Amino acid sequence: MIELLEIKKNWKVVKLDEVCDITSSKRIFQHDYVGSGIPFFRTKEIKELSEGKDVSTELFITKEKYNEIKGQFDIPKIGDILISAVGTIGVSYIIKDNEPFYFKDGNLIWIKNLSKVDTKFLNYYLAHFVRFKQTIATSGSAYNALTIVKLKDFEIPLPSQIEQQQIVSKIEELFSELDKGIEELKTAQQQLKVYRQAVLKWAFEGKLTEQWRVQQSELIEANELLKEILADKQKTLGKRAKPLMPITSEEMLSLPQLPQTSMWVKLGDHAFVTKLAGFEFTKYVRYKAEGDVPVIRAQNVSKDSFIPRNFVFVDREIMEQLPRSRVFGGEILMVFVGAGLGNVGIVPEKHEFFLGPNVAKIALEKQFSNKYVFYFLSSSLGFSNVTGMSKATAQGSISMANIREVSVPLMSLEEQQQIVQEIESRLSVCDKIEETITNSLKQSEALRQSILKKAFEGKLVP
Repeated sequence: MIELLEIKKNWKVVKLDEVCDITSSKRIFQHDYVGSGIPFFRTKEIKELSEGKDVSTELFITKEKYNEIKGQFDIPKIGDILISAVGTIGVSYIIKDNEPFYFKDGNLIWIKNLSKVDTKFLNYYLAHFVRFKQTIATSGSAYNALTIVKLKDFEIPLPSQIEQQQIVSKIEELFSELDKGIEELKTAQQQLKVYRQAVLKWAFEGKLTEQWRVQQSELIEANELLKEILADKQKTLGKRAKPLMPITSEEMLSLPQLPQTSMWVKLGDHAFVTKLAGFEFTKYVRYKAEGDVPVIRAQNVSKDSFIPRNFVFVDREIMEQLPRSRVFGGEILMVFVGAGLGNVGIVPEKHEFFLGPNVAKIALEKQFSNKYVFYFLSSSLGFSNVTGMSKATAQGSISMANIREVSVPLMSLEEQQQIVQEIESRLSVCDKIEETITNSLKQSEALRQSILKKAFEGKLVP
């Protein structure tokens, strides 16, 4: 029901079926679907059209079937409205051309033969009061649904047709300005993403710490640092110390030049990289809703962070049988197969977890800061390094050997820490701007609904 006190006194209030016909399509059965022909729309396709997107049509009927319906019954015409009745309820779309299509009964309701009401005026009203306000109480057993009966009884305000057109014109003027603002905000979002990657690239090329290096009285060159590291390993491991993996001249050509305090090394020479083997998983692991140790899965590693929720658990005795699966805290995680390929995160310090499938554990040696390597792997230098090695399988995958072969710039811990500080000071500013943009985009949708509300209370045009 419309709150009558909120609309102008000279406006009428009518039921929707007084100014149009409300119906649906003739039933099309599953055996009528074909691989190509006349597009057959459901809620999904109408939603795409309403958002100005290209339609990803998946269902078709034959031209003969379409012509049979056209000859015996009726087909949608320019100016008719289709409104979604299940799923995302209230998505409405005005038919804009004569391109042939048909649609699914039950999914969509067809509003046609409009009289005394402007098509755009009605469409805007439906968009606000059905889709967003859910004024019509929907019902259904398995899911909520909008019915033809409910839509026929739906009341709408009806100013004169001249005033309807004035209202539509004003709505479109304000929406156009709003859309420009939204486009500018989305452009700014994209520019932030580019800037974030630029910051990371500059950091690992040594550009962010140029001034810092000038101010240091003593700086160890990278080759001397590497000698110290290797000597320490030789002393500790003796014959078990492995030779360094070589960086080929071809690889060096693809890597940016570094200052003398840095040099490219292979990650596997300075980290323990492992995963839970498939046979170990199938033989030992049983997930539980509750247990001793939370399990890290691919869904716990986003593009640039660790997500500490939606855990399953294993008993401690299982982890003790699989010591490589134990995560102590501070390790870097990388998704190595499937959705989220190449995503990285850092495990919170001093938190114990069990390493699940599809996630690799990178435990760094003391010469590397975990935040430093995390930011590097998140950068275009690190990400392209990793995903460029991935196998071209259906899902896409990265082997443990691939991760070990990633080239990383080695430098003193002091300079690594300075780089992390320089990165975080800049990215924190990005985060604040991103938050402002996100809030503004949310407010823009609220403003859009406010414009519609005022329009149908008669407060938008004099």
